[in-house]
Amino acid sequence: SKVFERSCVYCDSKTMHLQMAKIYANTPGKEAHAEEAYKRLTKKFSQSCKAWLSYAEYLYAKDIGSARK
Repeated sequence: SKVFERSCVYCDSKTMHLQMAKIYANTPGKEAHAEEAYKRLTKKFSQSCKAWLSYAEYLYAKDIGSARK
């Protein structure tokens, strides 16, 4: 959304992407959006330990098999 894009300009982009992914992850029925947000996060910030750890925690909490690989 335009609001999210604008917030990434004025605030730390990595923090905003992390928070958006967590919001989607904690919202029932938004699992597809959460998965997309985490993939975008790990692609954009591939060197970030926080990004990968957050994604792994999400996958582990959802008991998705790829988190255990």
